[in-house]
Parts: sequence; C-alpha cells; structure tokens
Amino acid sequence: MGLGYAFVNLHDSEQVQLLIQKFDGKRHWSRASSAKVCQATLSHMQGLEANINRFRNSPIMSDEVEECFKPLFFVGAKQVPFPEPTKEVPPVLHRPSAPKCWEGSVQRAPPAA
Repeated sequence: MGLGYAFVNLHDSEQVQLLIQKFDGKRHWSRASSAKVCQATLSHMQGLEANINRFRNSPIMSDEVEECFKPLFFVGAKQVPFPEPTKEVPPVLHRPSAPKCWEGSVQRAPPAA
C-alpha cells in the first residue's frame, strides 16, 4: 500500500488546526485493511512551491516508479498534472521488496499538452 504520505497545502491557520484535529490519531480506514495510524503535523517544509520543488526532481518521478506512487496535484477538487521535472531525475534506490500498486489506485492526470 505504499508509504501513505500526504501533503496538504492550506492557506488558513484555522483550517490547518481543524485538519490536524480530524486526522491525527485516525486509525480506521474505510478503503483499506491497514493498521496504520495517521500522524497529522506541520511539515518542516512549508508552501506549495517548496513542496512541488521537493518532488518534481526527485527519484519518485522516475519512469521506474509506478504511477500510483507518484504525487497527485489538486486545485480545489480538480486533479491537474503535476509539474514536470526541471532537471534530470536521479536514479531510484531499490528496496528488496518494493510495494506494488493495488487495484483501484488513484490515477494521475495526464501531462499538460
């Protein structure tokens, strides 16, 4: 099922606190039989542009990585293409038992034309 990370860029500090209250400690997931417990905290990296830059040139964007593990980018409720890398993507460091996508994985939006 992957690592289960999500980065949410909110503009309102009240909404940030509501999101943390709602998700921190959540452990019952309707779409997965996972024992994982959500930890919702502020990231050391703040801002949409900083997070895009963190991932757009990372090994996660490599062709070797299955699409279901790559970042998704939403504007409101609409998924939009994640910005393309601006330089050569470094190689993937393989794990002995890399996870696989599961049936029903969210699909990425096609690249911008």
